Amino acid sequence: PPGEYPGNPVGGLVRLSRGERPFALQSWQSLAAGMHGMEPFREKIPPENFRVVARVVRGMVLSLVARKDFLEKYNLETAADIATKKVPVRFATNQRGNLTGQLFAIGVLEAYGLDYETVESFGGTIFHLPSQAAADLLRNDRCDLIASGGFLPGSQVMEMASATEIDMLPIGEPAMRLLTSKYGYETSVTPAGTYDFLEEDLPSPGTGFLLVAGPAATDAQVYKMVRALHRQFDYYK
Repeated sequence: PPGEYPGNPVGGLVRLSRGERPFALQSWQSLAAGMHGMEPFREKIPPENFRVVARVVRGMVLSLVARKDFLEKYNLETAADIATKKVPVRFATNQRGNLTGQLFAIGVLEAYGLDYETVESFGGTIFHLPSQAAADLLRNDRCDLIASGGFLPGSQVMEMASATEIDMLPIGEPAMRLLTSKYGYETSVTPAGTYDFLEEDLPSPGTGFLLVAGPAATDAQVYKMVRALHRQFDYYK
């Protein structure tokens, strides 16, 4: 299967589409990337090759976590300023296999005419690292900005805040529109007070995971799966 990066769910979606397995758990971003044939997919996944059975996880929120001294140095108010000021940002976008984090980073940059290569042309650096490794770099002043995601409040964000001064960089309305229209995110918010440093509500893209059925799943199997989920609905809430 294409794009076998660590942590990558792409192989599961490809096998599902080929009829090699009946069900798979996929992020909204994996489905969006598959239907559009984006990297790491080598070809488009036909929409008729899968059915969404249930939304089993929601409430994950994405944000740009930054060192406060970095934001102050360049007087950054939104992510758009990275483009207009050609900021040489050291940006950790999560590992390549994490499509939820990667497409968030790609989408924010794309909204302002940027990509990884353009950031590097400014003198910046792109790190494709797991979240813990990225957090370690930020704490040690070897990284300025992190594409962070998870349920609120995020434990890693709180750990970073306890070690160094951080803040969140708003992604801006153009980035939110692109992320929701192209990459499968939904409009969400990180409420004021979620973290001690966050004084105002922060519009944030949200995401989750879907249980998906492929061509190998019969109607009877899908019905049984839905019935089983319904019977356990109170537990899953």
